Amino acid sequence: MRSNILHHLAINDLRVHKKDSILSIITIFIVAVIVMFINLMTPVLQLNKYLEYQSQYGTYDYYGSFDTIEELKQSKLKLDNKDIPYNDSRLSHCIVYSSGTTLLNDRMNSIQGEQSILSISLKEGKMPVQESEVAVKKSVLYKWGYQEQLNKNVEFSYTMNEKPYLKQFKLVGILKENSDTDIVVSKLDYDSITLYVDKNNTDALIRNQDHHFSSSMSEELINKFDNNQFSILSVMIEVIILAISFALLSGLTLSSFEKKERDYTLLRSIGITKRQMYYIIFVQVLILSIIPILLSMGVIYIISLLLPVIVTWPIPITYPTGNIIWSSLNVFAVACVSYFIPAKNACKRAISGSFDSQEFQYFYYRYKTLHRFNPFYLGWRQLVSMKKKMFVKILFMFIIILCSMKVIGSYTIFSQLSRNNLERDLAKEINLECVPLDVDKSVSKEDFEFITPYVNQIDFYSYVEEEQLAKMGHDTYYPRLYCLNDAMKNKYNIDDMKDDEIIVSQYYLDTISYQKDEYLESDKFTFLNKDYKIAKIIDSEYERIAIVNKNVYSQYGNINEYQRVNITYDSISKKTQSFIKDYQSMALVKEKYYLSDSYTDTLYYNKESLESDFSIDSINMTVLLIITGIAIIYIYQFSFELLKQKEDIGTLQLLGLQKREIRNIYFYKSLIVGGIGMILGILYYYLECYDLLKKMNSEYILSNPTTIAIHVIISLIIITIIICISLIPLRYILKSDGLENKNTRE
Repeated sequence: MRSNILHHLAINDLRVHKKDSILSIITIFIVAVIVMFINLMTPVLQLNKYLEYQSQYGTYDYYGSFDTIEELKQSKLKLDNKDIPYNDSRLSHCIVYSSGTTLLNDRMNSIQGEQSILSISLKEGKMPVQESEVAVKKSVLYKWGYQEQLNKNVEFSYTMNEKPYLKQFKLVGILKENSDTDIVVSKLDYDSITLYVDKNNTDALIRNQDHHFSSSMSEELINKFDNNQFSILSVMIEVIILAISFALLSGLTLSSFEKKERDYTLLRSIGITKRQMYYIIFVQVLILSIIPILLSMGVIYIISLLLPVIVTWPIPITYPTGNIIWSSLNVFAVACVSYFIPAKNACKRAISGSFDSQEFQYFYYRYKTLHRFNPFYLGWRQLVSMKKKMFVKILFMFIIILCSMKVIGSYTIFSQLSRNNLERDLAKEINLECVPLDVDKSVSKEDFEFITPYVNQIDFYSYVEEEQLAKMGHDTYYPRLYCLNDAMKNKYNIDDMKDDEIIVSQYYLDTISYQKDEYLESDKFTFLNKDYKIAKIIDSEYERIAIVNKNVYSQYGNINEYQRVNITYDSISKKTQSFIKDYQSMALVKEKYYLSDSYTDTLYYNKESLESDFSIDSINMTVLLIITGIAIIYIYQFSFELLKQKEDIGTLQLLGLQKREIRNIYFYKSLIVGGIGMILGILYYYLECYDLLKKMNSEYILSNPTTIAIHVIISLIIITIIICISLIPLRYILKSDGLENKNTRE
């Protein structure tokens, strides 16, 4: 009987405050739909690897390699157990002709068909049409010593079918760095053909293994997806949305409980206990939550049926029952917390003192000389009268500006730093390292005589590999044993050594620390069952090195045989001349040796700095979500505060203030908060960047006036947008006169 009475009180209370109940149901419904939709789209959020693969290699599903056009024409795929040609109208295809490889290992291809299924796209210019035209990556141009200038002539030396060629082209296009080829040409000879096929969502199409076709890695990645698997990104989005919904629901329930305060006081006065009050509130939360949650589950189920029909995804979208149930529980938990926190204070009130007037009569006494004050001062007085709320608002603005600075800085400060570092690294001398492809053969000095006019220095190194030393001893780790010749003396600044001396790298000593905790110079060192004295410890990054003189080295290897050549150029132009003017000799070198170019390695590890275009894909999604979430919370709290101060605004209207003056009070109030938050955010970010850039000797980047102007202007735009949106409720409040706003509660 008592439970029935409590149920009746709970339901009747919802009926009396119908508007608040409907608003709460709508809010919970929207939150539940968003959270469940995110769970429904979790497989799409898990497509990072798939999208990365497609951006690098393309959207094709199958590919096959062929030697001739005739062999290509005979290739077949299967559709509904029937053989179909690759150029069937239901399929998309692209043919790539391999036209050779440059002497710096750049791939040269000519393309025929739909380029959209391959990751080959232009940054600027056009694709080559004539035989003399070419489109090249920026990194390849830099590597060959050419500038990024269209319609200029460039020369490349390349090999095809093991024959060297030298050809001059007209540069008509610049390829993006993520393109799946380095150089695109037109109408050149070829040595092999690769066919790429996109099945265009024709699920019945399968590859024919008898016709050289293989599946792309993207198909394997899709098969690994699990619709009921949580992704980190989806969980983070849900947490942010639930936090925003908690702030929204807390504001709604706080306003609702202010209206119900007298009702709860009467219930407490007739003997309702706090536990029974909590039960009434729990029943209300249950009713307000279950209805929208069930509706949202139905809506998401319908969406899961319609979505595959409307939009085609590379992976199937199915109704994730387990994730939907878990999301429903999360939404219900947020609703409970957002209701019970304000209800806790409302249920504590006794009957005495609960019927005090809530009207702000003190306005007349505080602002009896109101017209003597300017709007800026009144806005400031409102802020300092509620210091806690002011600090919270400033904190929100600080976080928004700081996160915005990180996004902007990744494009301005750190992209400039990356470009500066690249230019600095490219200005260094260029080293070309050559190692025989056949490990059993040594370097021949005659192979490099042609290159002497172009280089600054040629160093030949003799060493014995770790594997060969391992056959002579019983230790676990062995270094690469070098002979102390002129090249090693110049590289490590070493003088002559005695037969009982050895030089070792610190990295090698670290790997054998199990023998002894620490080695110092002049310490005794046992190597291959012989005792030596450490003459010097050198730093060789991650290479295990030991150096002995020629007498000792002759016991393990031939001092007249060389295993590596290091060629040093003064400039990129000298290197380009050696690869073009003597391209036939260089082609012979490439056939015998593996070439490692320090200039090329620098470009490879700085690919991102070569792409100067700003892309939304490069922005940290988490930072954007934080900015959006906190901005929504700030706008909601400020707007809700305006609605709560409706009577105060009515008092200001009755005291004679015009709409423009009242509007300026709240605008300056917001501007003070935004300005303080912006200054603190920019200062904190610049101090953080200064500390980081100082360590790299690049703090001068922060003094760039353009960079500072971009940061300040974008921060002002963000603050202005947030302030304008948060002041929208004030416009509707000022449409009513002072008496209407004063009598809102009655």
